[in-house]
Amino acid sequence: MGIFKGLEKRGSSCQYITMRTLILFCAFTLSSKAFALCVVPPKANLRKGPGLNFSLIMDAIPYTPLKKVSKKGGWYEVKDVDGKSAWVREDVVTTTYKCVVIKDEFANIRNGPGTKFPKSGAGMGEKYLSFRLLEEQKEWVKVEDLDGDQAWIHKPAVWIQ
Repeated sequence: MGIFKGLEKRGSSCQYITMRTLILFCAFTLSSKAFALCVVPPKANLRKGPGLNFSLIMDAIPYTPLKKVSKKGGWYEVKDVDGKSAWVREDVVTTTYKCVVIKDEFANIRNGPGTKFPKSGAGMGEKYLSFRLLEEQKEWVKVEDLDGDQAWIHKPAVWIQ
């Protein structure tokens, strides 16, 4: 019986509306994760179209976040932090974890979540430097680079996917 108890007495239009509402709720709840992709090591080739016969636009480094726009065969149409479109093979990206990229010209990289913490050994990161997202705390994100080094960056300075 559960949450649908008694619906059979009210008629099929009520069942349709309830199911439609449930489906829309699930779609909106999952949408941000469903559209987020991360480049897995060692890299991904971004192309002008969905196939190896299309010209190469650029190489994306590991942990580059991408936003999924559509899918065709084994290829995703994606957008990057700047909103540029490209195509990437589905086997070189993942939805298992989120990634971040510095979207400002520079961002301070710190040892903890706040300006009271000192800058890390790296000090500052440049635009397009990408990381794997480990944790979010208010206005800060804890990230990890390809070498396993961890640090914190102010959330407004990054694009998260």
